[in-house]
Amino acid sequence: MKRFKLVLLAGIALAMAQAGWAQDATIVGVRIAIGDGPVIQNGHIVVQNGRIVAVGPGRPAQISGTVIDGSGMTALPGLVDGHKHINSGRLEKEQMADLIENGFTTVLSGGGPAEGNLTLVQHIDSGLINGPNVIASGAAGGFNQTPDQTRERVRALAAQGIHHTGEMATTPEPGPGANEIAVLTAAVEEGKKAGVQVNVHSVSTPAMVASTRAGVRHQVHLPNKDFMSFEDAAYIASTGTIVLDLISFGAPIIDVYQRDNLPRFRTGLLWPESIAGSNRDSQGRATGTEGAYTLINARRLWDASGGRAIGYGSDQNYPVHDVLEHELKSLMVMFSMQDIVRILTINTATYLGLQNEIGTITPGKRADLVLVQGNPFEDFHDLLKTTVVLKAGKTVVDKRTSRNAPPVTTAAANTVMPAGTLTAQMARRDQAPAIACTQLPKVKLAQGRVTTAQEAAASTLPVPASYAYDRRAGEAPVPARCEVTVRRAGKPAGNVQLWLPNTGWNANLLVFGGGPADAKSASAALAKGYAVASGDAGSPVHDVAVTAKAVVAAYYSASPRYAYLESRTADIAPTLAAVNANPGDFDGLVLGAQDGAPAAGAVATDISAFAARGGKTIEYHGGAGAAVPADTASRSYDGVAARSGGVEQTRDFYRLFLAPNGQSGDTFKGEWLAALEEWVQRGRAPNVVLVEHTPAPNTQVQRPAGVVFQPPFGVRTVCAYPMVAMTIAQGTETPEQYLCVTPARAAEVAATR
Repeated sequence: MKRFKLVLLAGIALAMAQAGWAQDATIVGVRIAIGDGPVIQNGHIVVQNGRIVAVGPGRPAQISGTVIDGSGMTALPGLVDGHKHINSGRLEKEQMADLIENGFTTVLSGGGPAEGNLTLVQHIDSGLINGPNVIASGAAGGFNQTPDQTRERVRALAAQGIHHTGEMATTPEPGPGANEIAVLTAAVEEGKKAGVQVNVHSVSTPAMVASTRAGVRHQVHLPNKDFMSFEDAAYIASTGTIVLDLISFGAPIIDVYQRDNLPRFRTGLLWPESIAGSNRDSQGRATGTEGAYTLINARRLWDASGGRAIGYGSDQNYPVHDVLEHELKSLMVMFSMQDIVRILTINTATYLGLQNEIGTITPGKRADLVLVQGNPFEDFHDLLKTTVVLKAGKTVVDKRTSRNAPPVTTAAANTVMPAGTLTAQMARRDQAPAIACTQLPKVKLAQGRVTTAQEAAASTLPVPASYAYDRRAGEAPVPARCEVTVRRAGKPAGNVQLWLPNTGWNANLLVFGGGPADAKSASAALAKGYAVASGDAGSPVHDVAVTAKAVVAAYYSASPRYAYLESRTADIAPTLAAVNANPGDFDGLVLGAQDGAPAAGAVATDISAFAARGGKTIEYHGGAGAAVPADTASRSYDGVAARSGGVEQTRDFYRLFLAPNGQSGDTFKGEWLAALEEWVQRGRAPNVVLVEHTPAPNTQVQRPAGVVFQPPFGVRTVCAYPMVAMTIAQGTETPEQYLCVTPARAAEVAATR
């Protein structure tokens, strides 16, 4: 009885808090997507006491409260996410802000401790943090319990004031057993009595059909194990079941969380090998067929239900904008934007039983509204341009103030020259050699003379198995190449080594600094398509660059499109000074420590000339046990920033990443060159780089198993300085568990432990 009184009092307090949130507002001159009907091209929305009272074309008959000019914008019902794993925690403020700032006004917590979910609800409803309306869930127990125990657990959830179970995961193949069905039946029956909705994870058609027969009407994922038949789709739809999409579960993510143009699963690990419970062929190879199954099954259920059986559930904790963008790309394969708006609004509201409260812009409903810049019916990307969000009529997000801010400029920005070593004979991708390798010694070079030039046959480079990616060991092809030695003229004398691919050249040059490149490093770069060069120990990097470009131009009859320097040295200051003295040598630099080679900047080096030309620099530290302390690296970077206008201005051309230091022989390895190339060639500055956590050699590590992919050695997020990575929850190393926050916020969170 005491528990019931507490819940009742909490409900009264919540109602009072919501009444305090209510506000009057009038939106004019706006395009209106009702949610389940036509679009009003130029209309108005009037809100009073947190409720919509009028919607229509043209100007309103009467103005109420704050007036919002919606010119150039589209109004939609607040977006609804029916399945996202959130909970109260140390970074709840950032997570909730991310949701509301991207237009989600209602979210069902898909699992986690019930008490934490209730705490999160209280923090938002009390105004402690800004966020969507969060609906709490709680565990109904697993399938190792009896039906009676399940009924008891459902009643306990209701007593806590919780009206949703977390996802109950059934066996996908061959399908749920008798006890699973008995437990589901008990949960559904007791849920109807207690007012608790049962949400079920059935990711195969047999499992979904079986759970539907057991009375389940709320499925959190589309089947991704098989194609659903017309008959099964018709049966599921006939029961009024709604399935949350997660249509992009099996589709590879590319260039969203890591700038390396590799396909990844939604955890950020390589696709399709790391798909949770991946479909595999007879040889154990992941097939990636999940990507096709969800697409077809979504449309089949949609058609069978007349557009009512599909709702939206993101089921992941990457930045909301990125998650929604990926889902939209997949949805657009099978649905119109009109359909997608319905999926994101009224259908998911119906899934939650809130169709009479939210989900359409209709008089009488709660004024949860989102205004996006542009017209998503012409370009779906406009749905990602959240500008204003109203929650119960109160403006909780308004990005209009910065919309017309003048662009930030710096002295370097005003003198930027085009990136790339552009010439009239600029190389193109896959450029073939213009002369035979053996002819290079006959070419006259101002920089020296070619002493040897010989063909090397195509070969392979061993690729080790990866614990993080659940990937087997293999081999990467290394192209046939021309291996060249040049004796440099002048002083100090020395040699320059080059490896020039005969096929698959990416039109770029990579110079290794700090001494001769080893065969493994050169082969790895060749496998990625680079022409590669390095000099003797002590060779001036300028001399190596000029010599290498001359040989490349002679061999291909074209200059490299971009030139990069990768250097692992004990002191980066001389390298930076040399590059700044000859800013035309390179377009981008990777400077750092890996495999035990420490790097440190001793002085605040001047790199203004290199920056003014448009050059980009990535410096990284850590990854192996012998790395320089982070405070030493950051002090050096701060010194450069001090003479460059501050950290924010410096980040335009120079970014520092402080990777973890490995312990007991384990290491962290990042694709730094891939991040640099994206920045230089496509203007995508890296805020985050993912580093693979590799155990020490001969470490026995058990392969991950189960529904959720949680590798014992995974992928760590490294944030561009001064931001630092913090985990949402302890225990796993997948990128979606990390957020980049300011040092001040990190200290604040740490102090609350």
